Amino acid sequence: RLPGQHAGGIPGLGLPWMPDATPGWRAATWFEGGRGPSNHVTGQGLRMNQSIVVELEKIAGKAGVLSTPEDLAVYSYDGTFAEHRPEVVVLPVSTDQVSQVVRLAAAENIPVVTRGMGSGLAAASVPFSGGITLSLTRMNRILEIDPINATAQVEAGVITADLQTAVEQV
Repeated sequence: RLPGQHAGGIPGLGLPWMPDATPGWRAATWFEGGRGPSNHVTGQGLRMNQSIVVELEKIAGKAGVLSTPEDLAVYSYDGTFAEHRPEVVVLPVSTDQVSQVVRLAAAENIPVVTRGMGSGLAAASVPFSGGITLSLTRMNRILEIDPINATAQVEAGVITADLQTAVEQV
């Protein structure tokens, strides 16, 4: 068992190897109404303070911030059976935007979960504490392929098959 894990894992999910993200967690500082933590599985009951959403839109643009229930549902699960909705999804296009989002989240004590395509089988991209899901899929550029040193410099959202194709063309 790792620090922060409970013997039974996340209640109701049957995943004994995952930490329970909610014990003692307090969300009243950044959720409207100060209602505290959400429903552990569905994510219902929390709502991101609108001023935080406005700040995120200033960073990533309106098209780079998702907050409708339909959009949030898409980012609430991965390749496992675990599910929990984020309060907002941010789709940055640069490391500068990532840095600004993380800086804002740290200042406001908002949890951040990074995400790629959501195909993982470890529930690592499921936002069990709500907060911000930082989807890196728009950061998908291959910056450099160095065949001499057998290295590549890529952004976080590059799909492995796309990198493989690019490497084969060098």
